[in-house]
Amino acid sequence: MKSLEKRKKIVKKFMPKKIISIRAIISDHAILRYKERFNMPNGNSKKALKSILKKGKIVLACDGRNMVVAKDRTYLIISNGEVKTVYTKEMFDSSIERIRKRWAESDD
Repeated sequence: MKSLEKRKKIVKKFMPKKIISIRAIISDHAILRYKERFNMPNGNSKKALKSILKKGKIVLACDGRNMVVAKDRTYLIISNGEVKTVYTKEMFDSSIERIRKRWAESDD
C-alpha cells in the first residue's frame, strides 16, 4: 500500500516540460529583440524563433496561452498566445516575478 501511495504523490507532482504543439503568433517586437539581443542582424530570425518554440521546453507556465519557452539561454515570453519578446537567461532570471504579475493582471 505504501508504494501505491508514494506513486500517487509522484504522479500529482508531475508537470510536463513540453506540450506537443505550442501555437503562438510571433510579434514583430519579438523578432527585433531577438536580432538585437542575440546579435542576429541578418538571417531568418522568425524561422529561428519558430524552431525554439518547437524544440524548447516550457520553464514557466500560467495556462495554455501564457508561458515561457526556453532553449539554449533564449527565453520566449508568450502572453495570450503571442510571443511578445525574447529574453536572455540573465534578463529572464531578473524578470520572473514581473512576468507572473502581468499574467495575473491579464486574467482579471
